[in-house]
Amino acid sequence: MSSNSSTPPPALLGEESLVAPPADSANLPTIPNVATSDAYFQELFNPNASIIVRKNVQSCLALLASRTGSEVSELLEPLYQPLLQPLITRPLRSKTVEQQVGIVTALNFCLALRPPLLKLTQELVNFLQEALQIAVGR
Repeated sequence: MSSNSSTPPPALLGEESLVAPPADSANLPTIPNVATSDAYFQELFNPNASIIVRKNVQSCLALLASRTGSEVSELLEPLYQPLLQPLITRPLRSKTVEQQVGIVTALNFCLALRPPLLKLTQELVNFLQEALQIAVGR
C-alpha cells in the first residue's frame, strides 16, 4: 500500500478518475464541476445507498470542494431541491428503516454544511419532527 494518503484507493477511482489528484496542480479547475457534483448528490440522497457509499460520497464532495476552492454547499446548491423534495414530502414512516436512516443521514450532512445547504421550510420542519417522533418511539 502506498504512503500517499491524498490519493484515494484504486477502487474509488472510476475510469474517469473523478477524485484522483491532477498530475499538474496548476491545472486545477476553478469552476465547480456541476455534472460531477450531480452524480455525487444523487448518491448522497439515494435512500437505498449504503452507509459506506454515502461516506465515500461525502469524502469525494469534500475533496472536490477543496480542489475547486469552493464549499460543498456551493457545489450542491443548484442540485439539491429536485432531489430533496421527493424525500421529505412522503411520510418517513412509509419508508423502510434502512431508507429512513439513509435519508436522515443525508439531511444531517446537508444541515451540518457551512454555509448550511438546506433552508428551514415548513416541510423540512415537519419532516424533522416526524423523524424525532420515530426516534423517540423506538
